[in-house]
Amino acid sequence: MNVLKEWTLRNGIQMKIIDETVRYYGDYHNVKLILIATVPIKEGYLSCFKDSPYYERILELLVPSREFRREFLKVGVSGEVLERTKQEIVENFEKNALLYMEKDHFPAKFAKSEFEKLEKELSLQDKIKARIAEVDGVEE
Repeated sequence: MNVLKEWTLRNGIQMKIIDETVRYYGDYHNVKLILIATVPIKEGYLSCFKDSPYYERILELLVPSREFRREFLKVGVSGEVLERTKQEIVENFEKNALLYMEKDHFPAKFAKSEFEKLEKELSLQDKIKARIAEVDGVEE
Protein backbone atom coordinates (compact mmCIF):
# COMPACT_ATOMS: atom_id res chain seq x y z
CA MET A 1 0.00 0.00 0.00
CA ASN A 2 1.61 3.21 -1.21
CA VAL A 3 0.26 6.29 0.58
CA LEU A 4 0.66 9.33 -1.69
CA LYS A 5 -0.59 11.96 0.71
CA GLU A 6 -2.18 12.33 4.14
CA TRP A 7 -4.19 15.11 5.76
CA THR A 8 -5.61 15.86 9.17
CA LEU A 9 -8.39 18.38 8.78
CA ARG A 10 -9.40 20.90 11.44
CA ASN A 11 -12.82 19.22 11.77
CA GLY A 12 -11.12 15.99 12.89
CA ILE A 13 -11.22 14.06 9.62
CA GLN A 14 -8.15 11.90 8.95
CA MET A 15 -7.56 11.34 5.22
CA LYS A 16 -5.10 9.63 2.93
CA ILE A 17 -4.80 8.84 -0.74
CA ILE A 18 -3.52 5.39 -1.59
CA ASP A 19 -2.00 4.52 -4.95
CA GLU A 20 -3.16 1.21 -6.43
CA THR A 21 -1.99 1.93 -9.98
CA VAL A 22 -1.21 -1.10 -12.13
CA ARG A 23 0.65 -1.58 -15.38
CA TYR A 24 -1.64 -3.32 -17.81
CA TYR A 25 0.31 -3.43 -21.08
CA GLY A 26 3.80 -2.33 -22.00
CA ASP A 27 4.29 1.16 -20.63
CA TYR A 28 0.58 1.86 -20.13
CA HIS A 29 -1.05 2.00 -16.73
CA ASN A 30 -4.43 2.09 -15.08
CA VAL A 31 -4.16 4.81 -12.47
CA LYS A 32 -6.24 4.05 -9.42
CA LEU A 33 -6.04 6.35 -6.43
CA ILE A 34 -8.25 5.67 -3.43
CA LEU A 35 -9.22 8.34 -0.94
CA ILE A 36 -9.90 6.94 2.52
CA ALA A 37 -11.19 9.32 5.16
CA THR A 38 -12.13 8.56 8.73
CA VAL A 39 -14.95 10.92 9.64
CA PRO A 40 -15.62 11.44 13.36
CA ILE A 41 -19.33 11.17 14.12
CA LYS A 42 -20.97 12.39 17.31
CA GLU A 43 -24.28 11.02 18.54
CA GLY A 44 -25.66 14.57 18.62
CA TYR A 45 -25.40 14.79 14.83
CA LEU A 46 -28.09 12.12 14.61
CA SER A 47 -30.53 13.27 17.29
CA CYS A 48 -33.06 14.24 14.59
CA PHE A 49 -33.45 10.52 13.82
CA LYS A 50 -34.34 9.40 17.38
CA ASP A 51 -37.82 8.31 16.28
CA SER A 52 -36.43 5.88 13.74
CA PRO A 53 -36.99 2.22 14.66
CA TYR A 54 -33.38 1.64 13.55
CA TYR A 55 -31.84 4.47 15.56
CA GLU A 56 -29.91 2.40 18.12
CA ARG A 57 -28.74 -0.13 15.54
CA ILE A 58 -27.46 2.54 13.18
CA LEU A 59 -25.87 4.53 15.98
CA GLU A 60 -23.71 1.48 16.76
CA LEU A 61 -22.54 1.42 13.14
CA LEU A 62 -21.75 5.12 12.84
CA VAL A 63 -20.38 6.30 16.19
CA PRO A 64 -17.53 7.13 16.85
CA SER A 65 -16.45 7.20 13.18
CA ARG A 66 -17.34 6.09 9.68
CA GLU A 67 -15.12 5.52 6.67
CA PHE A 68 -15.62 7.62 3.55
CA ARG A 69 -14.06 6.22 0.33
CA ARG A 70 -13.72 7.50 -3.20
CA GLU A 71 -11.83 6.06 -6.15
CA PHE A 72 -10.18 8.09 -8.87
CA LEU A 73 -9.51 6.14 -12.08
CA LYS A 74 -7.67 6.95 -15.29
CA VAL A 75 -7.13 4.22 -17.86
CA GLY A 76 -4.38 3.93 -20.45
CA VAL A 77 -1.90 6.40 -18.97
CA SER A 78 1.53 6.22 -20.56
CA GLY A 79 4.58 5.89 -18.35
CA GLU A 80 5.92 9.28 -19.38
CA VAL A 81 2.94 11.11 -17.84
CA LEU A 82 2.17 8.65 -15.04
CA GLU A 83 3.48 10.66 -12.08
CA ARG A 84 2.11 13.93 -13.46
CA THR A 85 -1.33 12.30 -13.86
CA LYS A 86 -1.32 11.14 -10.25
CA GLN A 87 -0.24 14.60 -9.11
CA GLU A 88 -3.05 16.23 -11.13
CA ILE A 89 -5.65 13.94 -9.57
CA VAL A 90 -4.46 14.85 -6.06
CA GLU A 91 -4.31 18.56 -6.91
CA ASN A 92 -7.83 18.51 -8.38
CA PHE A 93 -9.09 16.80 -5.25
CA GLU A 94 -7.40 19.41 -3.07
CA LYS A 95 -8.86 22.29 -5.10
CA ASN A 96 -12.40 20.93 -5.08
CA ALA A 97 -13.57 18.23 -2.68
CA LEU A 98 -11.03 18.86 0.07
CA LEU A 99 -12.28 22.42 0.50
CA TYR A 100 -15.79 21.09 1.11
CA MET A 101 -14.74 18.21 3.35
CA GLU A 102 -12.75 20.46 5.67
CA LYS A 103 -15.79 22.61 6.50
CA ASP A 104 -17.01 22.30 10.08
CA HIS A 105 -20.46 21.05 9.01
CA PHE A 106 -19.18 18.19 6.81
CA PRO A 107 -19.05 15.46 9.52
CA ALA A 108 -22.67 16.18 10.57
CA LYS A 109 -23.94 16.22 6.96
CA PHE A 110 -22.03 13.03 6.20
CA ALA A 111 -23.43 11.36 9.35
CA LYS A 112 -27.00 12.25 8.37
CA SER A 113 -26.50 11.01 4.83
CA GLU A 114 -25.02 7.73 6.06
CA PHE A 115 -27.87 7.31 8.56
CA GLU A 116 -30.44 7.72 5.80
CA LYS A 117 -28.66 5.17 3.58
CA LEU A 118 -28.45 2.62 6.39
CA GLU A 119 -32.05 3.23 7.41
CA LYS A 120 -33.26 2.51 3.86
CA GLU A 121 -31.12 -0.61 3.69
CA LEU A 122 -32.36 -1.95 7.03
CA SER A 123 -35.96 -1.15 6.15
CA LEU A 124 -35.64 -3.00 2.86
CA GLN A 125 -34.08 -5.99 4.62
CA ASP A 126 -37.00 -6.08 7.05
CA LYS A 127 -39.51 -5.92 4.19
CA ILE A 128 -37.76 -8.77 2.40
CA LYS A 129 -37.71 -10.88 5.58
CA ALA A 130 -41.41 -10.18 6.13
CA ARG A 131 -42.24 -11.13 2.55
CA ILE A 132 -40.23 -14.35 2.79
CA ALA A 133 -41.98 -15.23 6.04
CA GLU A 134 -45.32 -14.50 4.37
CA VAL A 135 -44.51 -16.69 1.38
CA ASP A 136 -43.14 -19.47 3.59
CA GLY A 137 -46.32 -19.35 5.67
CA VAL A 138 -48.51 -19.69 2.57
CA GLU A 139 -46.60 -22.70 1.22
CA GLU A 140 -46.92 -24.76 4.40
